[in-house]
Parts: sequence; C-alpha cells; structure tokens
Amino acid sequence: MRQLDRDTKSGAGRVQSGGQRVVAHDGSREVHGYAVGATDGYIEVVWAVASGRQRRRAFPAGDVFIPSHAQQWAGVPISDDGLRLGARAAKAHAAQAQAGRPERRASGHSRWATHSDHAA
Repeated sequence: MRQLDRDTKSGAGRVQSGGQRVVAHDGSREVHGYAVGATDGYIEVVWAVASGRQRRRAFPAGDVFIPSHAQQWAGVPISDDGLRLGARAAKAHAAQAQAGRPERRASGHSRWATHSDHAA
C-alpha cells in the first residue's frame, strides 16, 4: 500500500472528490473507508458499519494508505451522496476545531461535557 500524496505546504493529503478509498491503521485494526477531507496532517475517513450507519474519524496522515493489489480494500461501499454528507460533516468539524468550539452532538451536549455537568 502507498500513502496518500501530501501537499508540501499544508501537509494535507490530496483527496479525490467523491472520496478516495483508503485503509487507515488504528493500532492493531484496519479501517477500510473513504478519505473525505484533510486538515493539519490528519485525514478524515468515513466508513460504513454492518448496521448501515456511517462512522467518521480523523487519522494521522501517516496511518492512511491507498489499497494495493497485495492488500485490497474490503470496506462497505458508500454512495456518492453518502460521501458528500460525510465530507460536509468533516468540513463542519474542521471549522469548529479551528474556532476552538466543542463539537455539538445530536443530543445537544458537547463532547467535552462530563457527567457532573448534567447532574446540576
């Protein structure tokens, strides 16, 4: 497998529109998904799980590779529309991170909230 090409000025991987199929290494497991964005040396990867839901996470660029014949991509296909939604979510996440604001979840709670915050 080979790494995504990196832009020397920003350090971001060049990601194809619609999403590049990638394999991301996460400790002892591999995530087979689509690269939908890149910021500050991280690649945003979207993948589908067996329930049909999508997951999204930023991986260090050095841990994200383009599949090869020796190690083929074995992910769950995601439609172009699904990838566009994932890319939009990745852009919103990056904008919030740059603004220093916590990411809001569907529940309305920030991911930085603790149990004691909700007890009051």
